[in-house]
Amino acid sequence: MNLSNIAIIGLLLVSMFCTVQIIKIQAKARIAQYLIAEAWQQSLNNQQLKKPWSWADTWPVLRLEFASGKKQFVLHGMHGQSLAFGPAHMNASAMPGEGKEIVIAAHRDTHFSELKNLVLGEEIKVQDTHRHEYTYRVTTARIVDSNKQSLELDSTQEVLRLITCYPFDAVNPNGPLRYEIIAIPTHSELEQANADFKHPDWQSRL
Repeated sequence: MNLSNIAIIGLLLVSMFCTVQIIKIQAKARIAQYLIAEAWQQSLNNQQLKKPWSWADTWPVLRLEFASGKKQFVLHGMHGQSLAFGPAHMNASAMPGEGKEIVIAAHRDTHFSELKNLVLGEEIKVQDTHRHEYTYRVTTARIVDSNKQSLELDSTQEVLRLITCYPFDAVNPNGPLRYEIIAIPTHSELEQANADFKHPDWQSRL
């Protein structure tokens, strides 16, 4: 066997190994989403928070539904494990119906890739584990530099803030820019006051 054949076989083996690893990762992700969905359903049925697997340090606390029909389970705690499997709720922020700010974050290239498609006036539905449903309307979208502007929670009114990294197609995922969607309850009198807020790319979206 000559060197060229050995090289070809080596490349094929490496390619097969990479393919297997990708399949394993995708399979784990699908299984995780299935287990999270099962834990959510059990939480609804039993009115008790349920971990998706025994060693998990997170559990589903909310479910988001976008106008596109896409649904996402929101996990407890904004830390590495929760963000790896879905959007995460910031513990220091409020829950829907408490009259304060609700903060949820997720990765831009997976669970919150949907944010780049949201437009002003679009509705986001949120359900909690008590089967209470809330509807929020998008009033603004903005790009924030996390090095210059810290996250300050609004304790005076109910606001839903969705956060992900920006730009969506950035090569470096650890940049300082954040993309934020702000939405308020549909029954809120603030809707009219916020009607003038514009999307950073609003001219191409209206």
